[in-house]
Amino acid sequence: MNREEIMQLIEQYSNGIQFITPELKGQVVDLCLQQNMPREELERNLIRMRDTIEKCEEIISKDIPKTVTDKSVIFIGPMCAGKSTISKVMSEKTGMPLVSLDSREQLAKYYDRISVIDGFKLRELALVGYVLSELKEPSIINFGAGHSIQENLIYRMQLQKMMSKFKNVVLIEPSRNPEISEKILAERIRVREHHKNPSKKIEHNKHFIDCGYNEQLASHICETDGKTAEECADEIINIVCKDSIKHDIEL
Repeated sequence: MNREEIMQLIEQYSNGIQFITPELKGQVVDLCLQQNMPREELERNLIRMRDTIEKCEEIISKDIPKTVTDKSVIFIGPMCAGKSTISKVMSEKTGMPLVSLDSREQLAKYYDRISVIDGFKLRELALVGYVLSELKEPSIINFGAGHSIQENLIYRMQLQKMMSKFKNVVLIEPSRNPEISEKILAERIRVREHHKNPSKKIEHNKHFIDCGYNEQLASHICETDGKTAEECADEIINIVCKDSIKHDIEL
């Protein structure tokens, strides 16, 4: 297939999808040419992309109460950064319910809907969408390390669109210096996984830190090195959410 034929197919299957820009279409064309992708495979991929976007848009389009999007706090970040501990303290301090995307409760709740979806990362994306779109009250939402990382550009754009509705997306990491964060978290993983081989998790975590995807999603960053979970929670309440959560606590 030549460039013109590929572009015609992309135009056909992306018709009506507003965020598929000419630049993005050009990138897809270049990728198809580099991989010498057969027409049948390209059509399958484009159909899957269209179906994925339509499913995500269905989830994203749901109305979420403004009090939920303004007052909820979403925690993202690499493995062993302290998200679970800080989110638990935040929940205790604010009285807001804690929702953990890694919990068996959430997986069981949405199993019937996500189990029919093809592809692990797409199932993760759907889980994020279902949880966020169905919140009924301000909550503390704790993402697993992988829930905020999407390598697929379309999935990543849909994730950004979902999370952009929320005012407080907090990236938890030891330091803004990637090398310091990688060193601290690698040691924590070694301690936690002392009976196993931790090298793969350390490698994954390094990518989570270096890829920059979390920074694209975060509205705020909390550096945890040298701080307790209580101090981090207080920092988030006093700085990140001082106009909403802090007021509610004082009342």
